[in-house]
Amino acid sequence: MNEKILILGAGIIQVPIIKRAKSLGYVVLVLDGSADAPGMKLADHSFVISTLDAASALKVAIEYQVNAVLTTSDYPVNVVAKICAQLNLIGISPYAAEICTNKYLQRELAVNNGIQSPGYDKLNFNHLDHYTTKLNYPLIVKPLDSSASRGITIIHEESALPEAYAQAKLYSRTDEFLIEEFVGGKEYSLEGLVQDGRLHILGITEKFLEESEGMEFPVEIGHICSIVFAREIQEMISNFALSVIQAFQIDNSALHLEFKLNENQIYLIECACRPGGDFIASDLIPLSTGIDMLEALINIATGQKLNLKRSRDTYAGIKFLDRNNYGRLTDYLHQSPDPSISKFSIEEYKDVPLKSSLDRLGYFIASDKNKDRLIAILDGK
Repeated sequence: MNEKILILGAGIIQVPIIKRAKSLGYVVLVLDGSADAPGMKLADHSFVISTLDAASALKVAIEYQVNAVLTTSDYPVNVVAKICAQLNLIGISPYAAEICTNKYLQRELAVNNGIQSPGYDKLNFNHLDHYTTKLNYPLIVKPLDSSASRGITIIHEESALPEAYAQAKLYSRTDEFLIEEFVGGKEYSLEGLVQDGRLHILGITEKFLEESEGMEFPVEIGHICSIVFAREIQEMISNFALSVIQAFQIDNSALHLEFKLNENQIYLIECACRPGGDFIASDLIPLSTGIDMLEALINIATGQKLNLKRSRDTYAGIKFLDRNNYGRLTDYLHQSPDPSISKFSIEEYKDVPLKSSLDRLGYFIASDKNKDRLIAILDGK
């Protein structure tokens, strides 16, 4: 096979898709702003180019006559879409990419299309002197374009707003940010693929959150996939996902759709046109369903029809280490690892507070037919 795939990003998030594309026989090109990114040495051709440098990425794509362009992280999505549009390659459209990387545009489209979501307001960092919110506390303050929970704060009173603004500004590439009402209930993510307008739901992941140390928003400390609901709830979630992809015009893309269920009401939290991170796409979906999500994503980008067959029906989960559980869980993993644990990685201990997913210190992945037993394994019991 001489077909070439250009992957934007060579960090730890992209390593699984780089390896999968190589194993399928593709010539793999990667670009990343860091020469030391772990995926650089795995590719056939690597380029030290920012994933946000659309002009340089396009030059590489043209010079090497690539057959597909893709990414598995948020920031390069717009560049992927532009290259696909300019070279007539299969991929997400520039319109959908812009929506999926801007939290305010998602809120606006949701309201215009009858999709339930939190009350919100968009503010400018330079015009805050006389702003008084009309929204109901507690409130969430977040950058329009951040990821990994960076710069997100939950506040309960007006006096906390200035510090929340400052946190959002640290992680924003624009002059604007979002303020929205906090919605209670359990949070989930839907992992899917869209090809030629058809949505394929691969699994639903339940999130486990831990209060961050400081004002920031709770950080994801674990996930379990694939959650099954009663039929009427499952149908509601499917219809909700369809309404989102239609409103946002998402096609020929992965779908990572975050939502909350509160008293049988479903609320849009965020939508991304890339696979779920935190090893959801690379490990949890295959372990729980038998579906190779990364191969399927490559098949979409290269124009191959999806043929998704479930060969497993179990639960798979991941637990992250932080400074609070590090000692207990590292002892657990080293001394008596449960046979259900398929993979783990332990980083060197750092005495850093958990403020975002970047502050996690390792992880382990396990699977089990019984959800309660899996939760106990992930808790180190």
